[in-house]
Amino acid sequence: MLDQSLVKLGSTVSFDLWPVQVLGTSIKNAKVLGLFDASTAMQLGYDAPAQHVAVYPTLPVETPNDYSKYNYLYLKLASGQKTFIGIPWVKEATWVEEMVRTIAIFVENVTPAQENLAVQALSANGLRVAKVEVQ
Repeated sequence: MLDQSLVKLGSTVSFDLWPVQVLGTSIKNAKVLGLFDASTAMQLGYDAPAQHVAVYPTLPVETPNDYSKYNYLYLKLASGQKTFIGIPWVKEATWVEEMVRTIAIFVENVTPAQENLAVQALSANGLRVAKVEVQ
């Protein structure tokens, strides 16, 4: 289980999950928007009881079988989607606070077709192109 002292609001994090069959293998480059108890997460629209039923069988044996005793990360995923992740679902050894920044790359003598290829290549490698400027 993740040590909550590692969670910093506003940070960008990546980590692996225990409930692979339910939630996928990992979360990459997600921004931490909050850390809430189950009651607050549910007030924000999260169905903690239903998710617990799906997730609990995939968790380590020592995990308490009571969703109301967990805290939940509120994350903004790289896709822009927002989601909740229970603290016990995170594999602590994989928790990484990412250092993210915006970079500018200037390429000379590019045709419109090459511009589209460049954007596609960056996107295919998991990089979100926020802006393209033509000078």
